[in-house]
Amino acid sequence: MATVGGMQREPENIRISEATERSVQRLADSVGQTLDDIIYDRALRAAESVVSAPLRSFGLTRDIPIDDVALDVDDFGVLAALGSETRMPCPALVIDPAEAPIPLLPAYDFIGDQRWRVASLRADLLDWMDTQSAKVSIPWPQARNRFIGGLEPFMRARVEGVQWARDQRDETLRASLFGHIGIPGGNTAPPGGGQWWTIETRLSGLNIYHAGTHAARQPPNFAGGVTAAKPRLKVFLPMGTVHIGADSLPNGHHDWDPSSITVPSPTPQFKTKRF
Repeated sequence: MATVGGMQREPENIRISEATERSVQRLADSVGQTLDDIIYDRALRAAESVVSAPLRSFGLTRDIPIDDVALDVDDFGVLAALGSETRMPCPALVIDPAEAPIPLLPAYDFIGDQRWRVASLRADLLDWMDTQSAKVSIPWPQARNRFIGGLEPFMRARVEGVQWARDQRDETLRASLFGHIGIPGGNTAPPGGGQWWTIETRLSGLNIYHAGTHAARQPPNFAGGVTAAKPRLKVFLPMGTVHIGADSLPNGHHDWDPSSITVPSPTPQFKTKRF
């Protein structure tokens, strides 16, 4: 979904099928049930990757790359388990002041690299959660709903986007697409595959970041930089529903455009007046 002037515009060549709608809904229900077990039963599962099992099976059976999303789901489950046990709220990020904040997760390798060191992992994660939740936080039931509510459109875009990318015949458009999506000549990309986008900002000298509609990372996921005097930048974005941010605030802090885009798109361009 390309965004122009803050408004969302549906790409004319990508449609979500009813079959995809149903399968993604069942997937979200399954993940949501596991998260409910963690949040409401206070079952500590911080050392195991249990939450993403249905997601990984979904990806394998449909040849859809989902490693990045599975990591989001697992890490959210780990934080939910610790939060449920300690009654610490979910760290969150405000992207659109008119909407509820989205859950905030640590860097991708923060949990994975330490999963075998359970005692140390708990201490490090609790310290991270305490620091981040002191800024913005939401209760875990609200975080669960926000996570699942953002995961559904993200996965719908991923499933239909992968198939749409494989079907493209236009060479110019195909050149913007690469990754683990079965396109001949594709380069190595993030685990979810994706598309090159042109980002046009109001300010120059910015680094660009991205977050999913279900969760963000801290530090945020780097997309590209630096915007030049003519503030347009080519960045690589993962397939899904995505928010765009930049280090445009004082002291390098991050600001986020409140709209979202859907990747891939027949018109991979994003213009913001936010930063």
